Amino acid sequence: MGLSSEGSIQWKETESHMGLRHEEERQGYQTEQTGSELEKGSEWTGSESIQREPPFVRAVSLNVNSLNKKTSIISEFITENHLDVLFLTETRLKLNTADDVLRDASPPNFSFFRHVSERTGRRGVAIQFSPVSHGRQIQFDNKETFECVVTVLKHDEWEEPVLSIDLYRPPPKTLITIRKFLKEFQELLNEFSQNYDNILGTGDFNIWVDCDKKKYVKEFKQLLSDNGFGMHPNEPTFHRSNHTLDLVLFRNVEVPHGEVWDHHISDHKPVQFDLRPVPRDKRKKQDEDRKRLKKG
Repeated sequence: MGLSSEGSIQWKETESHMGLRHEEERQGYQTEQTGSELEKGSEWTGSESIQREPPFVRAVSLNVNSLNKKTSIISEFITENHLDVLFLTETRLKLNTADDVLRDASPPNFSFFRHVSERTGRRGVAIQFSPVSHGRQIQFDNKETFECVVTVLKHDEWEEPVLSIDLYRPPPKTLITIRKFLKEFQELLNEFSQNYDNILGTGDFNIWVDCDKKKYVKEFKQLLSDNGFGMHPNEPTFHRSNHTLDLVLFRNVEVPHGEVWDHHISDHKPVQFDLRPVPRDKRKKQDEDRKRLKKG
């Protein structure tokens, strides 16, 4: 995969990252089976085999507004809500303590990846995931207008992986800044679209997508449409205003809903959603339908 002069993309296996959590003192922990875990294989009826659809993974996206003093809260939040993946923004971690804090915030057997920078304006992002979702991180230099952590999520019963981009963009300062973000975000999508069909974007974009009359909102939504992305949720995600800032974007990924929970872990509300890649045969049919519509 090619990349601009800002840096080169590199594969980094989960086991080589400091976030893997398989400490001996935690052995014996049994992760509670979640609703997203379905039986494997086919279901037989007489002489016919009915192939099960691939399972969904249960996830939440949350602007945690500093993880440092919320480790037990977040660990319990993951366990009590049977989450397979948690996408965090504004972790506000320090380089020398980030991994320790994330270990404390993760249930046993969970792993994590993170981006931490002490550069002014950078707030930090992280993904925590269970063994159900095998993760592999893509390392690259972050952009000027946003920071993100990029992970290839796999499941034993999925035909293809899902590339997840967990992103934080600082609040807008000028229209020029927002348009530069749109340009850099498009560049990022172009790079990863060369190798991945199934893409998920999560995080705090700091764009009030509910304000349709704003020109930059129209431009952002047009960018999503041009790139074939759907978007959730359609309700406010910020406790202090009636605006939607925290988004779940998806292309060739099934995300049936985006439910905003009225939790008060931070000043942002968690967005819960389920995800799985669109199966190849279904995607092929959708492409054929789109081509027929264009011809018509």
